Amino acid sequence: MFNYHFEIPDLFQDKNSLNFEDFIQHLLLATQNFIDLKDSKQQSINIDSFVSNNKTTKLKYQNILEVLDSESDTIQYNNNYNLTTIPFRAIKATDPRLALISILLNALNKTINLQDKNGKKIDISSFSLINNDDWKVTHTNKLGPSNLITQLMRSCNANCKFCYIKGDPKSISLAVTDKPVSDDEFDYIYNNYNPEQNQSSIHINYAPREIFSYDLNIHYLKKIRLKSNQPFYIVSNGIGLNEKIINTLKDIEPLTLVLSLNTLSKDDYEDIMDVKDFERTKILKTLRLLEEKELSYGISLVATSHINNFLDDLSNTLDVLNEYSPAFVRINIPGYTNYTAKEVRGDDDRLLDIMKWYHQKIRCNYTFPVFLIPSYEYLNYSTDNLWEPLVLGCIKNSPASSLLKPGDVIKKLNGITIEDSNHFKEISLLIENDVELEIQNKTHNNKTVNFKLNGKYPYLGDYYGKYHFPFGIVLSDSLGKSYVKDEILKAIEDYQAKNTILLCSSLMQKSIKKVLIEAGFSRLQKDTYVLDERIIKIVEPINFYFGGNIKIADMLVCSDIEKSLSHIENIASEYDLVISPGSFFNDFGYDLTGVSKTFFKNNFKIPFYFIDNNQITF
Repeated sequence: MFNYHFEIPDLFQDKNSLNFEDFIQHLLLATQNFIDLKDSKQQSINIDSFVSNNKTTKLKYQNILEVLDSESDTIQYNNNYNLTTIPFRAIKATDPRLALISILLNALNKTINLQDKNGKKIDISSFSLINNDDWKVTHTNKLGPSNLITQLMRSCNANCKFCYIKGDPKSISLAVTDKPVSDDEFDYIYNNYNPEQNQSSIHINYAPREIFSYDLNIHYLKKIRLKSNQPFYIVSNGIGLNEKIINTLKDIEPLTLVLSLNTLSKDDYEDIMDVKDFERTKILKTLRLLEEKELSYGISLVATSHINNFLDDLSNTLDVLNEYSPAFVRINIPGYTNYTAKEVRGDDDRLLDIMKWYHQKIRCNYTFPVFLIPSYEYLNYSTDNLWEPLVLGCIKNSPASSLLKPGDVIKKLNGITIEDSNHFKEISLLIENDVELEIQNKTHNNKTVNFKLNGKYPYLGDYYGKYHFPFGIVLSDSLGKSYVKDEILKAIEDYQAKNTILLCSSLMQKSIKKVLIEAGFSRLQKDTYVLDERIIKIVEPINFYFGGNIKIADMLVCSDIEKSLSHIENIASEYDLVISPGSFFNDFGYDLTGVSKTFFKNNFKIPFYFIDNNQITF
């Protein structure tokens, strides 16, 4: 098991007026039942007694959540197994119980002298967990193998200019390391992984990088397959792939592999990826090997506008890929932040406009579907109704291939009127054989197509990792219209709110405004809607923390919302409620900086209602 070393500043500086010796006695007893205390030599500690460091010093016991949410960015943990320094905020966001124990133990160290049976003073320098069952995490969402696979992706064999880690603020609650997972650590995580009961062990959230940069990872993947029959979703730059690994991947199917190819130009590849001796023939041989083994794969490209003639380069790469059989190709708009190097960022807004135009131009040119990431930016540009399932393409040899074209809109599935993409995906799961689609093409002409549920490689099913492509159809992303509408109306009713602020990112405003109209609201002003004297004001939260061109609510943090609402004077007296997407909180209710949603209760005199919406699929 892990030993968590801690070096924690004194968070209990105000020590007055509270007699705490009974509290400490009970705390020590409870602590020793759940954790194994260690001294500086990693020997277990048995505490027999304690005395106050200063008889006149009294500890003012603060609210636990206030302590956890206080500024503690200087705290570091050292994991004994792989000797990685882990920021306190990463521990706190992963499992706040560990953070709480560390803070309390630090308070004990600073407040009392702990003694062994001989009266010798002892200092606690670390702790490990005694009974793993006490510390298992029960997940709210279905626990898949990605929970373990992400733990393998800690190091990288490239140094991409657009790497998201380089653009991450230093205070993000993710641990970053170049050291791979150790055998002991993997065994602990693996042995406590229980997908049937939706439980896993405590393990720190590391920033995921390249899985094949470490040779042993392929053996770890084989072990994970023994515990889970769910499909693996693996993203790789392909540099570490060889025939032996590809053969092993075939043995542990089902899986989807996404290759971050980026470019087939030697000079551009070596510049973008900072990898020398690029061999185009090796990459193309890898694609052929995957196809010979009928291993499904997608391709990931990045619109790297800082290289010369990047659109020509994209087109050249797509033309070569047209001779192969990827299930799909996604083109990523780089997620630049205020921390990304200026020479890499380019002109964010101009790049977005260029890529919208470019995608419209080339989307029908290839045997595979091509889509932009994030798709919502493109959809705002290309359609008036973001709720309707817009076809972006079809996987080659899938049931729907050759029957639907990019730009088609699905109106009905087996006679059922479809209201949004999520609805279509849900209904598609109920279809067993014959499919009938009523579609509307770009010229608003309706037609009906029929097909059966069969297909062949590269189509291997409707799920490709985190992507769901019903019948092989690549669709626009969307929120559930009925669900969002019901949640908004429920929140207003529950709080009897007359004046409500609805936080909505720029990507979703076009959709949300249509939802309000369909719910019976009428437009009062530009961003203000009214129904039976109940007013909703739409406010766009700004991504100050990540900044740059990242505009989705999934990437917000608590301080972003605080700043976005700071311009509204007398907010508590003028408004009754704030409704916000809740997709930026993890299972423990912490954002990407390790701040919990209790932040709003402690800092605003107005209730917040968080809609448990799905994240946008990247």
